[in-house]
Amino acid sequence: NVTIPKGATIEDVRIQLYVPYISGTSGQTAATQIYFENSANPQNYASATFARRDRSRTSGFVWLNLTRDFSPLNVFYNTSNMASVFQELYSLYNYESGAPVAVIHLANLTTTSPDAAFNLETYDSNPLKAPKLYIAYTIVTSTKDTTPPQRLSGLPTGNLTSGTTGTN
Repeated sequence: NVTIPKGATIEDVRIQLYVPYISGTSGQTAATQIYFENSANPQNYASATFARRDRSRTSGFVWLNLTRDFSPLNVFYNTSNMASVFQELYSLYNYESGAPVAVIHLANLTTTSPDAAFNLETYDSNPLKAPKLYIAYTIVTSTKDTTPPQRLSGLPTGNLTSGTTGTN
C-alpha cells in the first residue's frame, strides 16, 4: 500500500532483503535480477512459484549478486537505487491514495554458477525478516510571494502579475 503524492520526484528506492542461506561451492556467485511488476493492481503471490516469469515486468531492473563464503548470511541486503525503475510505475499509475507494488526477482542462470543460489525470506516465514520497500521522494511546493509591494504615498506601485489579487 504505497502512497506517494502526485507530482513528487522519486529520489531513492531500495528493497531490503533478508538472506539466510547461499548454496553452492566456495566462491560461486548467485545473481538475481529485481524488477517491479508493471501493473496498477498486481496480484498477491499465492506460492513461491506463482507465475513470476509470466508477470509483466518493468523494463528496468537491478542486480543482487551474492557470493558463497564472501557474503555474510542471516543479514539484510539492500538493492542499489531503483528510483529509475520505480519511476516507470509512478509515471503510469496513481499512488496518491495508496496502491500495491509487487517485486519480481529472477535468477539469471547465464551469470550465476549452475549450483549457486540464495534464499530470501518472505513475510510468511517471519514478519521481522520480511522484505522492506524504502521510497524517498521530494514534493515541489509553490512558494507564496511574501515580498511587500513598493509604495508611493501609501499606494502600491508597479504592475501585478496577471491573475494576482489583493489589497495590501
